[in-house]
Amino acid sequence: MNETDYPWDLKEKQSLKGTYGFVDFSEDFLEVYRNKRTRVINELENGVTRDFDEEVYCEEELKSGGEFEIKRIIFQLYFVLENGDDFSKEELRHFFRILKKADLKVLKKSYDKNFINLSKEEEELRYYCYFSLVLGMYAKRKGKGYLQALSTMLKLNDFIIARRDTGSGVDLVLKKALILENELVDLVLGDVSKLERGEPENKKENCEKRVVENLGMFLQATHRSKAYLQNLIRHGLYPNYVILLEDPDKPSENLDSLPKSSSDILFNPAISEKKSLEDAGIPYEVVIANSCNDLNVVEAVGNRSEDYFVFSGRGILKEIFNAGKKIIHVHPGKLPEYRGSTCPYYSTLANDGWWCTSFIMMPEIDQGEIISQKKFPLPFGDIDPTRIYDPFTRSEALVESVLQLADSGMVKTSKQNLDEGVDYYVIHPVLEFIAKESYKRF
Repeated sequence: MNETDYPWDLKEKQSLKGTYGFVDFSEDFLEVYRNKRTRVINELENGVTRDFDEEVYCEEELKSGGEFEIKRIIFQLYFVLENGDDFSKEELRHFFRILKKADLKVLKKSYDKNFINLSKEEEELRYYCYFSLVLGMYAKRKGKGYLQALSTMLKLNDFIIARRDTGSGVDLVLKKALILENELVDLVLGDVSKLERGEPENKKENCEKRVVENLGMFLQATHRSKAYLQNLIRHGLYPNYVILLEDPDKPSENLDSLPKSSSDILFNPAISEKKSLEDAGIPYEVVIANSCNDLNVVEAVGNRSEDYFVFSGRGILKEIFNAGKKIIHVHPGKLPEYRGSTCPYYSTLANDGWWCTSFIMMPEIDQGEIISQKKFPLPFGDIDPTRIYDPFTRSEALVESVLQLADSGMVKTSKQNLDEGVDYYVIHPVLEFIAKESYKRF
């Protein structure tokens, strides 16, 4: 057992900008995590302090107040849950916005009514501890977004453990938070043991070739782009034109490497985008760019006659919206319920299944009008869920949207009810590991 298999509670790891991301897990990952947490718990003192003011904000203040002390809000949320009550509408709104700040490690002393930080001074470590407790108490109730609360709690506890020697008065609260964290992880493990995979659809045979004249694509070199092209071609759906981005200076990433155990029964990640395009006779051009927002990409897309463009790449789109096209994106999650990152793992753990949603993009993340949604069986056996199953299922959802374009030259869309959803951030490795291990049973 190698303790470096769980590095997230170390100062060096917490100092990195992208602390959490793609992981190839060792088999004993969960054991390493639990052993490290147990050792910390055993080092900490017992009990919980109550060293705070119980004055609270009224509902009207929470709705329209000018400045909020974050510690006062945290204690207010703590008291509500400790007393067995539910958050009010405004308390819940503040809870999720503070959760976002905690997840992104920007928890400052105060913020305004638009949740913009007013202070550059970081809040004391003990208030991180109390908010960790709030997150855990909320997650235990399994309310809206409870798995996001647990994921942020795990991250917050990593952060606190890595820095607690520089803080003061955190041991009593941290111990209670870590004990609660352990209880919640056990509950998640119990829930996933009851998961069922679901029945897969029969794969369709090759269809007669149709060029979709109103469809273009702009693609970066990723497994997702390979899956998109291969699956569209397999269904006889040929985009009219493809813009392929190449970044000669970009090093290869683990996310785009071939998994240790790979199969081409879904798509073949060893076949490049260029080969798929050339073998199918699809016209394309190569644009040297490190981002879909580069000016030469915007110009290349804007100069085309196609009204719709499929996006497959990295990062958040901004300038590309100036090209004046309807940009189709496939999100790996059910919208509007699951917005943001690593949604398939959150929805798996919540027993909501594996979904993909095709929609027309807008500047706000995952908030565009929906074209189609599709539910899939959970991944199975040795199929890599991140590098193989995710891009494949997205490609299947894309096919349904492109079929609409092929038949009518346009797509029908429906608006989202944004009040229904929760924003999800990169899932904590412990929860991701539990989800991925559950797939191996199928």
